[in-house]
Amino acid sequence: KRDWSSDVCSSDLGPTTVTEGTLELNGGLGGVVNVNPGTRFILNGTLGLPGALGAGVNVAPLGAFVMNGLVNGDLNLGAGGIFNLAGTVGGNLNLAGTAGVGAPGSTATSFNARALNLRPEAASTVPSLLVNGNLVTSPGSALAMKLAEGGAPPIAVNGKATLTGTHLSFDIADPSRAATYTALTTVGGIAASTNDFTTPTSNLQAAVKTSADQKS
Repeated sequence: KRDWSSDVCSSDLGPTTVTEGTLELNGGLGGVVNVNPGTRFILNGTLGLPGALGAGVNVAPLGAFVMNGLVNGDLNLGAGGIFNLAGTVGGNLNLAGTAGVGAPGSTATSFNARALNLRPEAASTVPSLLVNGNLVTSPGSALAMKLAEGGAPPIAVNGKATLTGTHLSFDIADPSRAATYTALTTVGGIAASTNDFTTPTSNLQAAVKTSADQKS
């Protein structure tokens, strides 16, 4: 990892651009961050002013982004990139690469629980990733989600989810054949087409359905 320096990022008064290596943000930063191919941005803090859209992250193809924080704006994730996502996206999430979302309650997905001042034993009751806008995936993308029995869905979308040509993977901790696991909930509904589903969990076969009543 590298710290802020001229060969890692350039901002002046405009957007911050990661040009080499890894940029890690553990505090707060305003504006937009652009992540160039072959570089990585790690967000453990807050990007943009709370409640004010105007920030965002744009990851170019073959870039990488790790998040356990807050982006007060859109999150655009390019093709061929690798992404680990947890926390809150204030705007839309557009996915063209490969993203993983961990199970609620883990250290790597702790931002939303900490923002609500939840005790550790209650951390699994809130989603790992909250998208306040729409979730849109592009053909060729991949989205892996870890689920735990009795836990919240890994992803909650306050807009609409549109999943097109995406490889979806569901990893279930301590699976119970009598349990139903919800991976994604939406307020605005879901549109899904030409997706495929797998699970690395032994002795289970992926069978996915959507519920109009639950918007999931």
